[in-house]
Amino acid sequence: MTPSEEALGRYMLLTTLCIGGKVWYDEHLFRDGAMSPNDIGNLVEWWSDKGFDAHDEGEKPKWLDFCVVQSIFGGPTMPCDWIEVRGRTAHLKNESVGNLVGSESKFSVS
Repeated sequence: MTPSEEALGRYMLLTTLCIGGKVWYDEHLFRDGAMSPNDIGNLVEWWSDKGFDAHDEGEKPKWLDFCVVQSIFGGPTMPCDWIEVRGRTAHLKNESVGNLVGSESKFSVS
C-alpha cells in the first residue's frame, strides 16, 4: 500500500511552516522528524489523530500511510512495503529519488 493522496494532501497542509526544519519532502514523500522515542511516539499519535492509518496490527504488522524510519539502525522499525532507505534518506520504492526540499544544507542524495 502506498500513502493515499488524501493523506499526503493533509500532511502537506499541516506541515507547511516546518519545511526546512524537521520536515523535508520530494514529489512522492514527506518526512517529519523527531529525536527521541517519546517524540516519535507523539508524532505517530499526532498523525494518527489527523486520520492517517499508522499500521496494520494483523499477523504480520506493517506500516501503512506513514512509517517510522530509524536511519541509525538501518531502516523502518517494522516492515513498510512502499519505502526504500539509502543511508540517512528514504524514497518511494520503485521511483527515482526526487529533489529534496528542506534538506539543502543537511544531506546529499546519491
